[in-house]
Amino acid sequence: MKWILIITVCSSLSSGKVCDPPRIFEDYSSWHSCIESGLDKSVKIMAGIDKDIVNGYLLGPNIYCQRQPEQPKVDT
Repeated sequence: MKWILIITVCSSLSSGKVCDPPRIFEDYSSWHSCIESGLDKSVKIMAGIDKDIVNGYLLGPNIYCQRQPEQPKVDT
């Protein structure tokens, strides 16, 4: 089973309704590897945003891992 990692950065001022476009990372082999990578990537994403903007808009990351739909097998 493959997993997809989705990270968004949202403002807590809007109850999480104002978010940047999702960042999508594919092909994790397990939930553990997906969520662990999400934690690591979210730290890097937040470090790349100016601290005044983070504090002013109360920004924070949302991390989701979801199962990647299985591709139908095609007979050849």
